Amino acid sequence: MAGVGALVLAVALGSGLAGAEIALHRDGSTTTTVASGTVVKGGTSPTETLAKVAAAVQPSVVSIKVTASGGSDEGSGVVMTSNGAILTNNHVISAAANGGSITVTFSTGDTAKATIVGRDASTDLAVIKASGVSNLKPATFGNSDSVHVGDTVLAIGSPLGLEGSVSAGIISALHRPVDVGNSDQQPQSPFGDPFGQQQSQGSTTVLNDAIQTDAPINPGNSGGPLVDAQGRVIGINSAIASLSSGVGQSGNIGVGFAIPVDEAQRVAQQLLKGQTVTHAVLGVSASDVTGGGARIEAVTASSGAAKAGLQVGDVITKVDSTTVSDATELTAAIRAHSAGDRVQLTYTRSGSSHTTTATLGSGS
Repeated sequence: MAGVGALVLAVALGSGLAGAEIALHRDGSTTTTVASGTVVKGGTSPTETLAKVAAAVQPSVVSIKVTASGGSDEGSGVVMTSNGAILTNNHVISAAANGGSITVTFSTGDTAKATIVGRDASTDLAVIKASGVSNLKPATFGNSDSVHVGDTVLAIGSPLGLEGSVSAGIISALHRPVDVGNSDQQPQSPFGDPFGQQQSQGSTTVLNDAIQTDAPINPGNSGGPLVDAQGRVIGINSAIASLSSGVGQSGNIGVGFAIPVDEAQRVAQQLLKGQTVTHAVLGVSASDVTGGGARIEAVTASSGAAKAGLQVGDVITKVDSTTVSDATELTAAIRAHSAGDRVQLTYTRSGSSHTTTATLGSGS
């Protein structure tokens, strides 16, 4: 029986494949190449339900290519406004934050240059603006309350640069806390560190309420939409899980993650208004604990944690009624709240269980 390696998380980034051709090897001898910009369309109007959904959503999905001094990246995006505002992942465009260019390709094949409107590394979301465009078709956004485990979904984007690709699956789970590391470090470090010892609420990208799907998501799908059977965007594809064996990003293994649409829209609207996105913070750094919980490694002076009496060495096991199994879950539980919220924390100190109430602060 083959052994199974540890599971790691990777953002579904394009790995510098922009403009490349993809070699498909068969039987160890024949090689076929598929141009990455080719979009194959049927000769008749679609009749099946999912085909109709895909056809309706495609005009609202774009391919994004980034060229910077450190290399090239690519991903996908969702049209928000008719004049070119596009929602995508921060890790897709972060390489261009300090120079470089962004090119957007629409479903028609037309291209436009784009600039960064705003980005938020903590949620791995960004908004860019395509220049000189009009009459685009904005996507229809759903809401997180309408999403259920078992629902049929489509992932639409540009995996490996293959623009306009569609894959189908279901919602596998909801409310997953997923640590994908620091998205500003992509693509130099495309893998998150879900088993790392040190977690900091302000320095890592944690999808605190992620949607898990088995719809195939591959590098290049990042920033593209996860849509329901009515064609409504219910998530922004952001990360995939892969086995630790091998080198570089592996392909889909049926475990992908999307940012819920409610959070994506909230952050996007703040970015469009030129606002700095803020998040609730407790004011601690924490590490995983064998057996469950998040051990406090440092407490920020004058923070909510400090005022609540938390100390280095305390192990937080609950935030309100939410069980905390590790540092990632602590980060997710805190970020599910807003700055100024009061939360009850259950923690152990010297083998005894205690509770305290903390007022959450604000951080970017």
